Amino acid sequence: MTKALLMLLLAGLSNSAMAEWLKVSAIHSQESPEIQIAYVDPATIQKDGNIVKMLVLVDHHSGLSKDMENRLDSLFSGFKRDITKSWQVQDEFDCKAERLSMLSYTAYTEHMGNGEIVPSNVVTGGWEPVLPGSIGEALWKYACGKQ
Repeated sequence: MTKALLMLLLAGLSNSAMAEWLKVSAIHSQESPEIQIAYVDPATIQKDGNIVKMLVLVDHHSGLSKDMENRLDSLFSGFKRDITKSWQVQDEFDCKAERLSMLSYTAYTEHMGNGEIVPSNVVTGGWEPVLPGSIGEALWKYACGKQ
């Protein structure tokens, strides 16, 4: 009985630790023809004056049919470890100065933060202006309540 109760408790804890992603924006990437879909986990939002921190997930989609995407996946399977389909970012937003900063970054080989972690040389930190029409602008608006 105690073992069953412990199992139920642990299952509940692991489910509550999982992110609940809320879709914020879907736009064409500024760097490529891909479609980027941005999600946030509202439970991770931390506000301190004009500064807001939150966990973001960006999912990359080629815009190709699923069949074509699967064909390309099999064609490039040897390079799969280097292909990034999604990334999770801890972002910081300055609501007053309209700027953002990437605090941490983890890239994944599969959609929605699944698969293997892809090593990255991305330098995080440092404030950058929010670019109009970017995914950063959509996330800044969400974080700062400017929707």
